[in-house]
Formats: sequence, C-alpha cells, structure tokens
Amino acid sequence: MTYSQEHQDGEDVYLWREKNDLYGYMEYSLGGALGDYTTARLENIRFDAATMRLSFLARNPLYDEKGTVIRNLFVFDGLMRANVIEGSLKCRNATTHEPCLNDQTVSWKKVTLKNAAIYSMGSRRAWEAHINEQLEEHDARW
Repeated sequence: MTYSQEHQDGEDVYLWREKNDLYGYMEYSLGGALGDYTTARLENIRFDAATMRLSFLARNPLYDEKGTVIRNLFVFDGLMRANVIEGSLKCRNATTHEPCLNDQTVSWKKVTLKNAAIYSMGSRRAWEAHINEQLEEHDARW
C-alpha cells in the first residue's frame, strides 16, 4: 500500500504460518482517505516450498456511492521469496467475471511492522478472532 499525507492506495498482504498451514488477509484501498480500506480473508492458499510458488484468492467487497456492495475477487499467482512476494494480481467482478481493474504485477516487500506485537498471533484461533474483528470493523460482507 502507498501512503500520502491524507490518502492510501493499493494493497497489503499479511501472512502467518502454523505448522504447514498458511493463512492471512489482504487490505485493499482505491485511493481513499487514510483508514478507508477493506479487508479480505485469503482463501485457497497454496504454497509449494520446492518451487516457492504461492497462489490465493481474496473476496474483497467494496461499496459504491449508493452503498451497493461490489464483489471483487482477487486472484494472485506468483512466488514467495525470503523478503518479497511477487507475481500477478488479477481482479474480477465476482458476479460478471469482468475485469474490475487492470491486471497488475505486484511486489510486496517483507517489512518489519511498527506495532508488531498487535500482529503477533499465538495461534490460528487468535488469528481468527483478529481477522473477524477486522472484517466486522470494516463492514466486509460478501
């Protein structure tokens, strides 16, 4: 995600691992005011440790000016390296399957979070509680 003094744009991906399972969520903004973003749980996460290939889906609802929900489906396919996740991110309207944005090549760098303690999940159960709170806070409904 990129930030200016008053706006943010783009997406951030948060991933955790518990044993051999990956789970996470994506935050997404279309250039709105700071804090104006939606949160989507990552689904169908697949990671091949031998090839470093990573793929996932994220159902990310947005709302138009009238409050009508727009159901976007993000599809990621790429590679997860030690310090970066790179690949293609496609966005499709989940109802019509029409592209909702230009497909793009993304590069999400691994960063050290300023308030890392709030992202430190002791277990998948703790993560589920956190993500459900995030989804509710941002009124994300599919």
